[in-house]
Amino acid sequence: MNSVLIVEDDKAVRNNTEIFLKAEGFNVFTASNGLEALKITKNFVPDVIIADIIMPYVDGIELYKKIQHQHLNNFISFIFLTAKCDLPSIREGLNTGADDYITKPFEFKDLLISIQKCLAKKQRYNTIINDLKNTITMNIPHELRTPLSTIIGYTGYLENSLPGLTYEEIAAGIGAIGKAGRRLQSRIEKFLFFASVENDIHSKLFLNNYISSPFNISETFLHNLLDSLTVHYERPGDLSLDIDDACLQINKEHLSFIVKELADNAFKFSSRNSLVCVKGKTAESAYIITVQDSGRGMNRDEISLISSYKQFQRDYYQQTGLGLGLYLVKRIIELHEGKIKFASIPGKSTRIDITLKTKKQKRSKLCSGSTI
Repeated sequence: MNSVLIVEDDKAVRNNTEIFLKAEGFNVFTASNGLEALKITKNFVPDVIIADIIMPYVDGIELYKKIQHQHLNNFISFIFLTAKCDLPSIREGLNTGADDYITKPFEFKDLLISIQKCLAKKQRYNTIINDLKNTITMNIPHELRTPLSTIIGYTGYLENSLPGLTYEEIAAGIGAIGKAGRRLQSRIEKFLFFASVENDIHSKLFLNNYISSPFNISETFLHNLLDSLTVHYERPGDLSLDIDDACLQINKEHLSFIVKELADNAFKFSSRNSLVCVKGKTAESAYIITVQDSGRGMNRDEISLISSYKQFQRDYYQQTGLGLGLYLVKRIIELHEGKIKFASIPGKSTRIDITLKTKKQKRSKLCSGSTI
């Protein structure tokens, strides 16, 4: 049975809402103010909280913020039910990250529809969490065990055979250990980043903490970001950059991951002496980042499977990693209300266009947020 907490200082409204929701099959709890609600939620996690804004001790806005900090790891939907019907108040309520804002007087059927939407959203969240648990069970042990076996194997080999080994053999063993260690580190970091992004997607705090932190993109920034890939793949002349400076409505960490992951795939699945082209162009109120290569490409079915934990033709191409890269790119772009478009010719090329919002700014000035 789904649970609802009603936080309302008007006794009549509180009691009538409680009666209605109980009749609809909900497990209902009530509080007469925000302070009382915080005491209830200290040891109890409701599915949905319905709260007035104007209340004694702790108002609705403050209650929302405290609940979010109190239950960072729980998905709790929040609906404001208030007499404050002016546009600034509505905007303030929704800007906190609340799921809905219903003004008094209200229809119970409208409240019920709002609650049902909240519960559907939570169900989608739980599905993602269950998929994540399955992935941990099925994929993570293998992905961590493979490089770890290399590290342990070469370490044992060096320990047991060191007196009779040449300098070249020792160097080769150390090199193999280092390569496996870096692979293991990459797998762990990508998985942790995946968990962080999924948490951000379902965290109301993200709206205030990340999306409000724009970043200045420039050719210098991308050159510094992608230079390590040209070294790693031993392709110093294969990177082409054509970047317009702009202020994007995305934080530095997420932008860096998007561009580096797409460029890494472009290098990984294309041949030496073929260009990996990265462009960034301003188009009206948007910014388009394009990453293009002349590699193996993808077919329609592969593109449609860009979702969690899917890897394309793994057995054939002997791919390594969790297969989370493109999925993470897609999720981050969705998080920032952007768009991603694929154009690929199997065996020839792949082009990926990313459309992101730009930060509104005064002419000739970049944003005052993060910089290179």
